[in-house]
Amino acid sequence: MFREVILNNEKDWMAIRSKVLTATEVSVILGLNKYRTINEILADKKDPKPFENSYTVIGQLLEPVVVASTNKILGTNFKLFEQTKDIKSFFLDEELKLGSTPDASDGQKLLECKTTKPGNFLRYSGWPPVYYLAQLYTQLLCTSLEEGLLSILSTNLAPISQEIRIPISIFSVSRSSKIDSLVISEVERFWNTINANKVFRVNRKQTLETEIILRCLTKRIY
Repeated sequence: MFREVILNNEKDWMAIRSKVLTATEVSVILGLNKYRTINEILADKKDPKPFENSYTVIGQLLEPVVVASTNKILGTNFKLFEQTKDIKSFFLDEELKLGSTPDASDGQKLLECKTTKPGNFLRYSGWPPVYYLAQLYTQLLCTSLEEGLLSILSTNLAPISQEIRIPISIFSVSRSSKIDSLVISEVERFWNTINANKVFRVNRKQTLETEIILRCLTKRIY
């Protein structure tokens, strides 16, 4: 059973991160995230440490811009969960050992905020990275919501014409019982494997099927 807990400081966040898989890590165990490895996840569980680089800092600073831009375009009322850097809303199932920190919600849908450089923005506008989709999907599972939006904002905000057009792409992702079961079973398999002191290996035969289904659950709305 998923529940919301409020983490008041970085120490609490580090402690809980050592005990659960996060939405970003789920994309790794599904074989959908080429930027992280299983070994890196295991190292993080043993000794969780704060991580920041220029990309994560800029992304956090621009989250309010992504939320405001999405609301302006769609007429929605999304609000960030995090009011400060240290206070986080974390949704977790302690038995399953799965949790996530969604960016924003309007009470009915989630909003995942992403920013990227102009070259990536052009590529992502038609085909967003599947690990973004897996991350958002896991957040939906953790919050028991049925639909989420993925908004990707270009870091090049310079106007190119008199027409007001925010350089952002917005996608809608819906839930599927097939992906729900798949995520839960792989999270369970991960922890059962680790607890048995065995090596967890990604089910590559399942990876392609998962990506195809996630793509089918995604549609561009802006």
